[in-house]
Amino acid sequence: MKASTSPFPCSVPFANDTGLIPEATAHYQKRLSDLQGLFLDAEALERRIREESNPVCYQNYAVSHSQAEGDIFFDTTVIYPGKVGSEYHLTRGHYHRKRQHAETYQALSGHGLSCSNARTERPARRNSRRE
Repeated sequence: MKASTSPFPCSVPFANDTGLIPEATAHYQKRLSDLQGLFLDAEALERRIREESNPVCYQNYAVSHSQAEGDIFFDTTVIYPGKVGSEYHLTRGHYHRKRQHAETYQALSGHGLSCSNARTERPARRNSRRE
């Protein structure tokens, strides 16, 4: 394991009102069309994409001072208010390649729900058919 050599302190300034990290090293945004298959009401999703010119659902700003094993990665995700059918905007979610990596979340404004889901790996089934 490579030790961190980052000369930076463990803090990242960000704009409290927008979530923007001015020194972000990465940024992406997801529009409603990027979230197809995640909402229950596919017709409501298509209608919002068509009628509202495919609005941005959320944006992510990230900064990583180092890519060394074990270094801390900081990011902000700004989820814009809105609904698709009866469901509020959401993110695609993600899994970690290394499960032991910790993560913390803090809501800066508004109301929301954070859901965690453990990835389970099932052993491959052998074909039990007799030939």
